[in-house]
Amino acid sequence: MLYRLRKGMIMMPAKREYYLNQLIKKQWNGRIKIICGMHQCGKSTILFEIFRQYLLNSGVKEDHIITLALDDDMNAPYRDPAELSRYVRESVLSSEDKYYVFIDEIQYTISRKELRNPDEPVRIYSVLNGFLHMKNIDVYVTGSNSKLLSRDISTEFRGRGDTIHIYPLSFREFFEAAGLDKTDAYSEYMTYGGMPYLLSLDTDEDKYHYLEELFEEIYFKDIEERYSVNLPGVLRNLTSSLCSSAGSLTNAAKISRTINSVRGTKTDAETIDRYLGYLTDSFLFQEALRFDVKGKKYFEYPSKF
Repeated sequence: MLYRLRKGMIMMPAKREYYLNQLIKKQWNGRIKIICGMHQCGKSTILFEIFRQYLLNSGVKEDHIITLALDDDMNAPYRDPAELSRYVRESVLSSEDKYYVFIDEIQYTISRKELRNPDEPVRIYSVLNGFLHMKNIDVYVTGSNSKLLSRDISTEFRGRGDTIHIYPLSFREFFEAAGLDKTDAYSEYMTYGGMPYLLSLDTDEDKYHYLEELFEEIYFKDIEERYSVNLPGVLRNLTSSLCSSAGSLTNAAKISRTINSVRGTKTDAETIDRYLGYLTDSFLFQEALRFDVKGKKYFEYPSKF
């Protein structure tokens, strides 16, 4: 949980009760629990701290909660699906006892070859399917890329994957944790948003630098490295364009014309459409499609982000 100290006050923790209740309800339902969302929105805290503490308080033994954080370099060998499978199976010491398995940032197990080639079998899916046959383990995984996590869920898990989408703090969560009056909390929330780590920062400068670093060093770098983006400037221009026109009807062709006009570049709509996919797959934006009430179907474009 997150605490902070401001003007002598100890801040309340961000409890994330809605997501905790979702996890509680889905225990031992025979499915892989897939907890997804953008980097640093609170997935790991909810699973490894809040839910884990709930289990401990409920009487689950500490050594019956198997945890593995794949973004930790110390755990790099387990990014190989075969090694991960071996580690989990060897950690289950009794077939009579029940174990919980928490795997953080599961996308680290998926190779670039698997990512780029839709016909390439994704090995981690086979491993997770194998875990489903072990009736004394309850498996939870987190991930920060929707394409990696949902591309083949319907076929690979055959209805045995259960997705929980985690978002940054809602205003209610932020207000309860921030220790501010409602007016000040609303002003701060509208200025900086609801990333949980912001609760630990005091100055405007620190918050600005944190958000800037989050985009530059984590979000953009992750997208550029994972998808081998060869026009990083266009990716940033696209992000700025979407932020400045949030909620407006648009499409790749319109965005391409806008960026080319303002930036003096020559970027085709196909590239913009591909980069839009990268941004939505990373949970940085969501696409809202227009619905034709009369025809009872969604329009392919234009849409809102």
